[in-house]
Amino acid sequence: MTLSQIILKKFGSEINFEEISTDTRTIKPNSIFLALKGNNFDGNLFVEDAYKKGAKAAIINSEYVKRYSYLPITLIGVKDTLETYQEIAKEYIKSKKITKIGITGTSGKTTTKELLKAILSTKYNVFANEGNLNNQIGVPFSILNIKDEDIAVIEMGTGKPSDIERLTWIFEPDIGIVTSIGEAHIEYFGSIENIAKEKSDITKYGAKGITIKKIEYEYFKNYKKIGLEVFKDIIEKNDQTYDIKIDKKYFNFKFWGEYNLYNLAIAVYVSKMFGIDEDLIIKGVENVTIPPLRWQKIEKNDIEYILDCYNANPLSIKEALKSFDKIKTNKNKVVILGDMLELGDLSSLLHAELGHFINSLNIDSFIFFGKYIENTFKICNKEKYYFNDKTKLKKFISSYIDKNKIVLLKGSRGMRLEEIIS
Repeated sequence: MTLSQIILKKFGSEINFEEISTDTRTIKPNSIFLALKGNNFDGNLFVEDAYKKGAKAAIINSEYVKRYSYLPITLIGVKDTLETYQEIAKEYIKSKKITKIGITGTSGKTTTKELLKAILSTKYNVFANEGNLNNQIGVPFSILNIKDEDIAVIEMGTGKPSDIERLTWIFEPDIGIVTSIGEAHIEYFGSIENIAKEKSDITKYGAKGITIKKIEYEYFKNYKKIGLEVFKDIIEKNDQTYDIKIDKKYFNFKFWGEYNLYNLAIAVYVSKMFGIDEDLIIKGVENVTIPPLRWQKIEKNDIEYILDCYNANPLSIKEALKSFDKIKTNKNKVVILGDMLELGDLSSLLHAELGHFINSLNIDSFIFFGKYIENTFKICNKEKYYFNDKTKLKKFISSYIDKNKIVLLKGSRGMRLEEIIS
């Protein structure tokens, strides 16, 4: 079913158009403009701009229809434009003969998605959404960009209860993957138990569930549990990579950390479900590109930095620190830690718990930056420094960090830790 047919079926309006756009800045002629409304914007105020740029119709909130009745375009009034957008995406994906894989998790979902996309693409035509297009708007947008691919891999994020259920209702995956469970966004969920329940909703509409063995919540009792036994052998290398044997051949896996081994294990297991053999799996993994700020290694002034600051929560920070702790090097290990955001009333407790975890590691020194991370600083008994001013922090780093140190930067996206070394 084409988008034009969906609009005709849903609204009785026969409109021949090329695409649905929610942004007048990028809208193309012969499109339908769908006006979304958020906390800081209202697309209903830009209908005339859409018309001037060639929109053939506009889907808007019903109360705005009379306001734009002077425009010579079709106006479709609805109660909720976001719900309408999602319903259109649902109808569109249902009309496609495509295998659907949904991925969610507190951390690891983007890496797992990119690994799966790269491996599956060695044999199939694969669509995958971009990492930041995984929410209530981004998933419908992504779905409406699917053409005639064989497989769609859609990453799904959650910021509040029922987000995953809604996205699953729209996409109805055949396979639902949960990469991890942690305290991210816990201020909106109240407990990690509720977060686990939220993630498990990815199989609510019949998907085959796949997760890792570390996840033991009852919601996942019917999921296939994947462990590192997927691999015949794993050899840790001194250059922060692994030599891995799946069946008969070794290949080099360049993404350090046990959590990345589990991401790869899921990708390998699912790929084998699709008949991908070892040679093609290796080819796919060797071609994968992970987005920036996820264990991204850079060198500046002969100093090695690892930027793992795309986002942070208690689970992802602990996994990153464990991986950093295991690096074999003659250099002193330094960690720059920023706030973990969106932890609500549990923020003080979780930051303090992180301090106790840090004390069990063999990392040489810690530099703390932010407001909430001060609770971690107080508990930490390592060599430590604390700042709540980025300018002062940058000045300190310029004198403290030298080529005899290797540095990990980890913190929530809002802290923008990468700016410290820019």
